[in-house]
Amino acid sequence: MTKRSFSIDTTSLSTITPVLDNNFYAGELVGASITGKENKEFFTIRKEKVWDKNSKEMVETGDYELNGMLMYSVSLTSKKAIKLLQQDEPRIFGGMIFFSFDKETYAMKDNVQLGQLLTALDLKDTNFDELVDFEFNDDIKVPEELESVPDIVTKLNALEYAKGLLTVICQTINNMPCKAKVIKQVQRGNPDVMENVLDMGSRSCPFCGILPYEDGCENDLEEE
Repeated sequence: MTKRSFSIDTTSLSTITPVLDNNFYAGELVGASITGKENKEFFTIRKEKVWDKNSKEMVETGDYELNGMLMYSVSLTSKKAIKLLQQDEPRIFGGMIFFSFDKETYAMKDNVQLGQLLTALDLKDTNFDELVDFEFNDDIKVPEELESVPDIVTKLNALEYAKGLLTVICQTINNMPCKAKVIKQVQRGNPDVMENVLDMGSRSCPFCGILPYEDGCENDLEEE
């Protein structure tokens, strides 16, 4: 019997997904959003928790705080990455910027990673505040679980403004060309598997994982 030309030898199938070496790769910033799956809100008002060194656990203070998060990823255009990963549009996840707010004014605190990101995309001088459509709403809807929170109307308005600001920023940065700093790390929950993520630095030295795009930097495939 003639062997079929399209037969597959299952004994030779790969068991490990290829990953990139730590390096900078050309791409486009995509998926920038302040909401998750099923419209999960990343900007909320929640019970404040602090670390208790005696009990060695997070404990509630009785206060409520504003907090938020912006997530993004990079769709790689690097020819080298496309060849190594064997994907037409390999996507690198892990872009997360967390936001905190002043407890008295409710203004968003300075954020190094956001500053780095806007600088890398040549948007540092853009006045996004002017682009936000926001007016203070005295009749803003207060969720039942927050009705007893002091100054809740102002807090909710501050949260809405922050969401409006970050939404405008997300709309602006999506699909912009960039270079991504890609690192490989052990997959959470699976120590035998490596994966690629954006390099977000460390708690003491945060980084946005993004550098400015350089014309032609996607043509990084070495000639054989």
